[in-house]
Amino acid sequence: MVGCYYPHNDKIHLLRRGGYSCSEEMNQTALHELAHWARHDQRLGPFGEGGEYPEDFEDIMCEITAAVVADAIGLPRECNHRVSQQVYDYVGKRRFRAGQWKLIFREVHATTSFLLGENYSEASLKNYFSDIGIIVSS
Repeated sequence: MVGCYYPHNDKIHLLRRGGYSCSEEMNQTALHELAHWARHDQRLGPFGEGGEYPEDFEDIMCEITAAVVADAIGLPRECNHRVSQQVYDYVGKRRFRAGQWKLIFREVHATTSFLLGENYSEASLKNYFSDIGIIVSS
C-alpha cells in the first residue's frame, strides 16, 4: 500500500517521506487519495449516482484528477504515459462505452473543480484526456 483513504474515519494515510521512489510518485499518490477524500458524503458525495458505472471507476477518476490538479497547481507528477498506463491497468480488458467515459470526464471535472476551489476549464480537461489517449466527444 502506497496510500489509502479511510472513509470511516475520514483520514488519508501515506507512506513517510522517503517511502516513495520520487516526489512525483508521492504527489500523484497524495492527490489521488485527496480525490477519494473529496468524494466523501460530507463533500461531493458518491460518484456515478443514478447510473451504471464501470468497476474501478473511482480509482480511474482519482488517478486522472490527481494528474490534472498537480498540473494546475504546479506540482511535479508522474508523466502522462505513466498516468495513462495506470488508467488502462484499472480498465484491463474491459471495453468502456462512450457514455461511461463521459461519466468519468464529468466526475473528474467536478472533483478537480472542488479541489481547486474554482470551475476548471472543460476545454483544458478535454485536452488532457486527449493527451493521455482518452477521447471524450461532446
